[in-house]
Formats: sequence, structure tokens, C-alpha cells
Amino acid sequence: MKLPQFSKVNTHRRFDYTPMYYDERKEKMKKRIEKAEAEKSAKSGDENVAREVRMRSAFEQNAKSMHIAPSLSVGFVRGFIISAIVLYMCYYVFMNIEAILAYVTN
Repeated sequence: MKLPQFSKVNTHRRFDYTPMYYDERKEKMKKRIEKAEAEKSAKSGDENVAREVRMRSAFEQNAKSMHIAPSLSVGFVRGFIISAIVLYMCYYVFMNIEAILAYVTN
């Protein structure tokens, strides 16, 4: 005979999750091929369409890699300005240390 419990004990719950592999590059390539095939007439061969899509994707990737992200440049500039201010403050303190000490002691 089981005694009644005042608190509920959580049991291990399992779930069925099968992860699906998603290849973004492959999906983009398929979309580009379908778009290029729709645009091309029936005369052009499959090799030309695939080659054109590969070239367009290569140009897009090169253009993206050459672009500097604005967040990186903004962070760099902000860090440079903060470090310049701190260095100037240290320079000012060390150059005027006698005047600062005289003011603090009086």
C-alpha cells in the first residue's frame, strides 16, 4: 500500500524530436536554379544555368565578404575614443601631480 504524498515528484518526460538537417547554401542554390530556369528559354542547357547560378552566388559571397560590418567599425571607433580620453586624463594627472597634491593637502 502506497502512502499519500503532499508534494508531487516530477517524473522524467521524454519527447520524440528528430532533428532535420537544413543546408541554407543548398536551399539558396536550388531557388536560384529554379529562378534561372524559369527565366531562361528552353534553348539553354542545364549546364549553362547551373554555371550562371554558381557565378552569381560566388559574386554575392565576395561582395558580402568585402563589406565591413558597421557594428565592428563603430565599436572600434568608440574604443579608440575612450582609450584616448583615458590616456589624456592620465597624462594630465601625471603632468600636474604637484598642483593636485597641493590642492588635496590644503
